[in-house]
Amino acid sequence: GGDEVTAVTLGGVAVAEVTFENNTQVEVVAAASDPTTDPVDVVLTADTGAVVTKSGGWRYTDNKIAEVSPDKGQVGTKITISGTKLLAGGTKLTAVTLAGVAVGSIVKGDSEDTAEVRAGESAAKTGDVVLTSDSGATITLSDGFEYVDASE
Repeated sequence: GGDEVTAVTLGGVAVAEVTFENNTQVEVVAAASDPTTDPVDVVLTADTGAVVTKSGGWRYTDNKIAEVSPDKGQVGTKITISGTKLLAGGTKLTAVTLAGVAVGSIVKGDSEDTAEVRAGESAAKTGDVVLTSDSGATITLSDGFEYVDASE
């Protein structure tokens, strides 16, 4: 047998990264791709050249954050995040960050179209909104939230 997986494709699209592998499991970060209506093939290639294919083993979904309201705040601010398929194949959100800072709490995290969180504590800065589902998938809105000073 081979020592490692050298390539993984999902519907012909090379993955962004292989994050873990052993003899029975391979974990990857999917590269961005257009949504697919039908499942696509998962293809693993080993360093020996051996190829393993799971037909119809993956589907790219149309997950996105459409709005963050308000899009600026400070510790304790209640924020509503709306979009489509926010759970990314899971049943609940397990983590949310605003500008790289873990939220103080996830108030509502089991809906496909709306999440409610309370901002964690941070100095003033702007950054991404990142939702992580119990499926392991993440959805990111670039520069979607700004922490402001208490005086603003």
